[in-house]
Amino acid sequence: MGLTDKQIVAIQDRVSFNDINRINNSIVQQAKNWIRPNAELIESIEASKENMILRQAEANAEAYAKVLRTSPFLFDEVVGALASLCGNPSFNSSSLENQMNDYIRDILGRGLQVRDQTRQGISGNSSSAEKGRAGELDIQIRNNGRPIGIYEGLRLDGVNSKDIYDHIKKATINYNPQGVKEVFIVAYVRGYSTGFGGFWNSFIKCVKGYQASDTEYEIQWDDAEEDTGLSAVRSLHGIYFMDDVEHNVHIMAVKLMK
Repeated sequence: MGLTDKQIVAIQDRVSFNDINRINNSIVQQAKNWIRPNAELIESIEASKENMILRQAEANAEAYAKVLRTSPFLFDEVVGALASLCGNPSFNSSSLENQMNDYIRDILGRGLQVRDQTRQGISGNSSSAEKGRAGELDIQIRNNGRPIGIYEGLRLDGVNSKDIYDHIKKATINYNPQGVKEVFIVAYVRGYSTGFGGFWNSFIKCVKGYQASDTEYEIQWDDAEEDTGLSAVRSLHGIYFMDDVEHNVHIMAVKLMK
């Protein structure tokens, strides 16, 4: 007795269904066979992705924290004033320190309030300190009558550690009794046999060797220098604590025309 058309169709359907199942099972088995030996690789890739995301988050947090603790506006104002100084042919290796301080004061005074040769704090001179005389701060930067920055300039024709350390101490401690949180110490560089870049490298090496007489005022310097956008104006940022409050110090150098 032969099969009916319905029976033939039913057998074809069953065969097709079984074939499909076999194919699916084969695919699943092949996937399992691939996954087993590569499980560690997959885990490693996932861990790398997580570590990359974590590192990026930490970098973003560090950059954001630095922005919060510093004043980009004030930093840019000082860099702009120094850019004008090094581009002005009136200032060169023969210029006096006070002349350059006055020029910076005038530039900053266009948008901010400034006071120069402000007598406050204690002089770095031992005899003056013993008599309680106030020191002379080069420039105090104010906004709405409130001190927001301290500027101390020094003229250098080489890396003189005593001069550099004296000015760091004056600006961060002696001349800052109010605890102004933004301190700028600027070297006017008038001679550099190794080129300005060579001077900067030696200068920063010297700066990082500074040790405060009181551990409260020890400065923690950043690893990388601050970006001024100018090769003739360089800056390194550090932080120190006064009265348990974090303060910013920017040690800078500007190249003068020869």
